[in-house]
Amino acid sequence: MHALVAQSGASQSAATNAVVWVVVLMAAVLGGAIAILLLRRRLLSRDAPGAADGSMIDQMRAMRDRGQMTDEEFDRLRKAMARKAAQRRAAEAHPPPRRHGAPPNAP
Repeated sequence: MHALVAQSGASQSAATNAVVWVVVLMAAVLGGAIAILLLRRRLLSRDAPGAADGSMIDQMRAMRDRGQMTDEEFDRLRKAMARKAAQRRAAEAHPPPRRHGAPPNAP
């Protein structure tokens, strides 16, 4: 009888250990996935086209303020940047139609 109780206690202990390790592994995988997601978001936000435009206009504004660029040059470049950004937004909003039977990435 004592052998059955001891064996039952040992299997419960092994089951408890297995559950604990499964939870630990799931937490590690979840933590790794969150870390990858945050790193990916940070890297992609740096490479975003709109992010560079803001710093470029700030640099142009500083050049104008230092006298390295005239107001007319600044306005011409600012309008060109705005036009290019509008074209990019329009292209993203209305992608070209696909040819019939063409794979999704084909022009």
